[in-house]
Amino acid sequence: MGNDAAIFNEVVLKLTEQGASVEICNEDEFLALDAIKQKNVLTMGRTKTLVKKLQSLQNNGVNVLNSGFGIESCFRKNMTLKLLEGGFPIRRVSSFQRSQTYRLFLRN
Repeated sequence: MGNDAAIFNEVVLKLTEQGASVEICNEDEFLALDAIKQKNVLTMGRTKTLVKKLQSLQNNGVNVLNSGFGIESCFRKNMTLKLLEGGFPIRRVSSFQRSQTYRLFLRN
């Protein structure tokens, strides 16, 4: 089980232990919904389509734990640009497959 699944399962467990009613669906089922009746949504998804739906829900008053705006900020390209804008030096390095990757070096 990955970290996201472990976190999700632990949150669901804690919520149900406190008496909350929890409805679980997979990402495809969630994306297929025209509307949701719940006022709170927890997701560990990261696809761009899901992020846009979460952002729309948030803009319409739904409480989204693991915000669509936060997820979008963590997309690799967006995060790299924000780090560069913030003055964090990023050095380009080559991998064994000759594709370009980036390493982050934090200043003291």
